[in-house]
Amino acid sequence: MARIAQRAGISTKTLYKVAAGKDDLFQTVVEQRISQVVAGFSRRAAGDLHDQVAGLAIDYARFVLSPEAIATMRILLEEQARFPALGARFVESTAQVAEAFDGALTEVLPPEAVPGGDLGFFARLFRLTILGEQREQLVKRSPPMGETAIAAFASRVVAVLLPR
Repeated sequence: MARIAQRAGISTKTLYKVAAGKDDLFQTVVEQRISQVVAGFSRRAAGDLHDQVAGLAIDYARFVLSPEAIATMRILLEEQARFPALGARFVESTAQVAEAFDGALTEVLPPEAVPGGDLGFFARLFRLTILGEQREQLVKRSPPMGETAIAAFASRVVAVLLPR
């Protein structure tokens, strides 16, 4: 905790006011990030239907594919045996993000816009495609992506799944 406080430029006393230990601190950071992402889904991109869906898709992809997200996933995978409660909370938070994304998508996209009209399936297919790329990066089969590459990837997924 002393190294974390030093890197953050605060005293350990201040850090312990925020978190009792590393697992508590990590959980706090993850929860704050989840809250930011969920709130971001309520913003709407300007433009036509495709632009709005692409905006949501890019927000989701940034959350899942950013270098920070990949690093967080690696830490969670490595530490889940030591911190099972944190692993359980992570599973809970991923469900929260998925529900928020799906909800935002159904507000933007009418059922007739997707093949078969099943918005739930469309949202799940989109999320699984992005999560597949995340897995590729976790096992180092794909290189890390920067902001531009993430946006391009998400836009391409939307173009494939929701043709104009």
